[in-house]
Amino acid sequence: MAYYLIQQLFQPGEILICDSILSRGFKFLPFLKRHFSGDWGDISEYDRSCNDQSLADNSDILSQYEATDAHHTTEFITIVTSADRSYTIVFLPDD
Repeated sequence: MAYYLIQQLFQPGEILICDSILSRGFKFLPFLKRHFSGDWGDISEYDRSCNDQSLADNSDILSQYEATDAHHTTEFITIVTSADRSYTIVFLPDD
């Protein structure tokens, strides 16, 4: 069992992981840690500035990370925290 100390910039709410993430064996915990700490991953500068602003005005927060599953297939994992901070969801583009 691994434990992660996460420096959170915002409350994540309930954390929801799509079945595709779990069934394909993605290691998503490091990406959650990055998301909660303000490392937004592989997104545009515009989206980065929107995320930074959303910390102040409570709008959605979006992160995206290139990841490899258990079968060595590369995908982008997307993480979104809702504006009301009631949930954070981790999903693939096809979800």
